[in-house]
Amino acid sequence: MALRTPGTGAVYRRFHMKNGKRVPYPRWSYYYIDAQGRRHDKTGYTDKAATEEKLREVLRRVARQKVGLAVPNEEDLHVPLKQHLEAFLVDKEADGITATHIQLLRTRITVMLDGTKAEVFADLTESSVKQFLLHGTKAKGWSKKTRNEYTAVTKQFCAWLCRRFKWTDPLQGLSRLKGQDDIRVRRFALTETQLGALLNAARERGVQNYLACHATAKPATFERLRLQGQERELAYRLGSMLGLRFNEIKTLSWGCLNLDASPPTCALRPENTKARRQDLVPIVFDELVQALRQWKALCTKQLGRAPSDAERVVHVPRHLPGDQFSKDCVYANIARENERGEKLDFYAATRHTYCTMLGRLRLSPHRLQRLMRHTDLKTTSKYLHLELEDMVIEPGLLPTINPQPPTPEIANLMPTQTRVLEQVEATPRTPDASLKDLEQAMTEALSGAGVQDNATPEHAERELAVALRVVESWWRRRESKAFTNT
Repeated sequence: MALRTPGTGAVYRRFHMKNGKRVPYPRWSYYYIDAQGRRHDKTGYTDKAATEEKLREVLRRVARQKVGLAVPNEEDLHVPLKQHLEAFLVDKEADGITATHIQLLRTRITVMLDGTKAEVFADLTESSVKQFLLHGTKAKGWSKKTRNEYTAVTKQFCAWLCRRFKWTDPLQGLSRLKGQDDIRVRRFALTETQLGALLNAARERGVQNYLACHATAKPATFERLRLQGQERELAYRLGSMLGLRFNEIKTLSWGCLNLDASPPTCALRPENTKARRQDLVPIVFDELVQALRQWKALCTKQLGRAPSDAERVVHVPRHLPGDQFSKDCVYANIARENERGEKLDFYAATRHTYCTMLGRLRLSPHRLQRLMRHTDLKTTSKYLHLELEDMVIEPGLLPTINPQPPTPEIANLMPTQTRVLEQVEATPRTPDASLKDLEQAMTEALSGAGVQDNATPEHAERELAVALRVVESWWRRRESKAFTNT
């Protein structure tokens, strides 16, 4: 078997038999040995020089493959990008990315590929992606945050392709827009009165609406509506008094709560949190602790046994943040938009309200950040909505500043400057008056004030130096004014 050296090849001509004679094919052929030692025979051009140039190009690619700088297979360049997308999503799923995030990546990358009309990797250029982002900003009204998210997803997908197939990244120059994100939906937090009205609405709305539409109610129906209202009220309490997100409220089990500890705590599992980490949150509101204990006692009465650690605390419908919350706000007479154009939704009524209530207690920023479970303090500031009256500090809480009285030397020094200036102003001057004349007038002023007779030598010398600087400054200002007037 002949030895096949990677990176070698040759141009040759093929023949076929016609009428008993060997007749060459019109096109030249060439072969090359790839980086793995496999032989490939290819058909070239009718021009021999063009075929030799094609072979040299292939051999250069094989040489780059041997050092890891080129694509292992040229066929991958012609594979559709949507097929690569499926492999990319499988890789991300293997890294532990949630199904919701996988679907978000699929949607955004598909929108990007359709917008840029990129079918293979060669179609994915920086200019086409920039045109796609510009079209989204102008035609679809994307905010800066949305555009940056599409940019990040596109660069992530392209970087994955380049790492896998050792391609050159065509989007290296693509960068995100800098500056503060222009938030389109600005939220406001509930006041304590509005939060109480919302909790009352969640508890009473179902029963009152049913009684308004039906003359009589079966006891079982009345009890079911009453339990649903209490369950929805507890869900609002978990969001507004513990800062739980909607998914964390849905998946919260009794085993996560330790109501008998000091302080009571809530341990969130990593698979249920947004950051995919285990968090231990203290329950700072005693009202929430009492509500959880009452609800557990009610569940024990309904089940005939104590709920297990694996059972969920509340069973909330998936449309609670939308339809149910809107109806509760209407029943509680809470406006969904204030005079500043800020919106109120489920997330503003829960986590934003929780952060704002803690902010009114004047907690330190880092303590507030820990309670909100944020990794960045800037994120916590977006959840804090303080009014002018919340920023007023009671006078008794402010420190008293009592400056020390001036020393005798400083107290005597300040009147000395005043006396010097008065004496200099009263001294008659001619146009040819010099600084030495003023210095003599200053010395006479100090002598007349008794400074040289009563003060110590060090104190008198310091007063003379200070007074001389005062006179020099006064003289320069006067000369500047005289020059300007002339």
